[in-house]
Amino acid sequence: MDMTGIAETKVRRRVKARMAERGDSLELSTSSSPERSVISITRGTSRHLTDCQPSVCPPMSTVWRDVALPRFFADYVFESTVFTGSGLSFLPVLYGRTNQHAPLKAALEAVAWLSMSNQLGIKSLKFEALQSYFHAIELMAKLLQDPIAAPQDATLATNYLFGLFELISGFQLSGLAFSRYGHHAGRVSLLEVRGKEQFSTPMGVQIFRTCYAHIVAKYIAQHEEPTREVSLWLETIPRDDPGLEISKCNLRTARLCHDAQVLFDNYSEDEWWMIRMLEVIKEAVLIDLEYQQWADSLPTAWRLRIVHKSGRTSADRFNTDATSIGLPQYVYEDVYIAWASNNCRACRIHLHEVLLHCISLIELHPHAGASAYIEETRVQSRSIISEMVSDICSSTDFCLGDITPVGDPVPTEYRMPLGGYLMTWILWQAYVSAPKGSAPKLWIASKLEFVSNVMGVEAGRIVIDKIDRTLEDPWDLRSSRFRR
Repeated sequence: MDMTGIAETKVRRRVKARMAERGDSLELSTSSSPERSVISITRGTSRHLTDCQPSVCPPMSTVWRDVALPRFFADYVFESTVFTGSGLSFLPVLYGRTNQHAPLKAALEAVAWLSMSNQLGIKSLKFEALQSYFHAIELMAKLLQDPIAAPQDATLATNYLFGLFELISGFQLSGLAFSRYGHHAGRVSLLEVRGKEQFSTPMGVQIFRTCYAHIVAKYIAQHEEPTREVSLWLETIPRDDPGLEISKCNLRTARLCHDAQVLFDNYSEDEWWMIRMLEVIKEAVLIDLEYQQWADSLPTAWRLRIVHKSGRTSADRFNTDATSIGLPQYVYEDVYIAWASNNCRACRIHLHEVLLHCISLIELHPHAGASAYIEETRVQSRSIISEMVSDICSSTDFCLGDITPVGDPVPTEYRMPLGGYLMTWILWQAYVSAPKGSAPKLWIASKLEFVSNVMGVEAGRIVIDKIDRTLEDPWDLRSSRFRR
């Protein structure tokens, strides 16, 4: 048997073992007019991507085709029993429907092939993934003209997959940043088109919550003001839980970042500007108190537990654990519960970085005087950033699958890529704010390399390269020359 055949056999065994471990089978589940902006954005994205398509695509083994999608579902689909309404379980359900959604099918194949390509280093899979990605965008542009098909769950899920493709590719394979902006703007427009009807079914709520977290993260990174509809959506969901509460805090942070950016861009030496900046600082302090209250009021199932790792695992040769930098290790009920707390920490880091910049501008203002409040706020902000970075580091081994919820080492080398995908933006926020040259900064960089090299999420390495070379935020598209 040649090396390709051996590799294919190993992948088949790994997929079956992973699915059997989770009690799944390899069989898939069979279970009013769109806004012009959605159509124009998608068409624009498709138009800009035309030149990036590969002209020659080597043939791909049918065995890879057969195994890629079940493998992707095994890698990324996990449903929390505590954080209800979370996870990507809607993807295999939508894919398994008899009246299959063509753009969704193409987008799923693109993501599955790209993920496998990154993990196994198979170039032919990457070419196939690119072609399927471009094909999905073209199909989407046509489908959005259908007032019945556009608001469907599968349409929004397809748009979500475009964003997942960008992250797995490290924001590179689409060729142009315009596609990332287009997918984000299209996602917001689709949610607006779907209106209140999207909250009438459990799947609609689940897809909304999955997309909403990414939308708010981009608003925070870009310092853009959330639309009125984005602000009202959370009030429409007919239930409440800690996951929704943290989304409300994050939305408030997004609004503050926008208000601060307006003042950054319109610096003035008059007294009115300084008064407005002081109001922003006070609002930031209040938001941070809300974050802390959220963390303090979590029910038992949502709380972290501190454990001591009992031994090294077979995967430890890839990286070192949190104890190597003098930190305790946190475990949680599951990866989504961990994500909620770490997302809170990452947003708090960004909030306090903005707050520190506000303070630096206040101190340069001609109307500013010595203020004990300002100095105390600066000290507290630096302390909170340091604490949040440490807490993220303490949570990382669990989130990347190195230890179990009871603190035992995981005996196998397999690490579910979902954990790396959920942690990429969080680790990047911690990396940016960790002191230059510090042990935590170097350790976080090694974890992001692990996410890229082992889990196949290329954004892990790319975000480090980008910030070190250009000081640019890969999630912030404001300065992109492709922005329209």
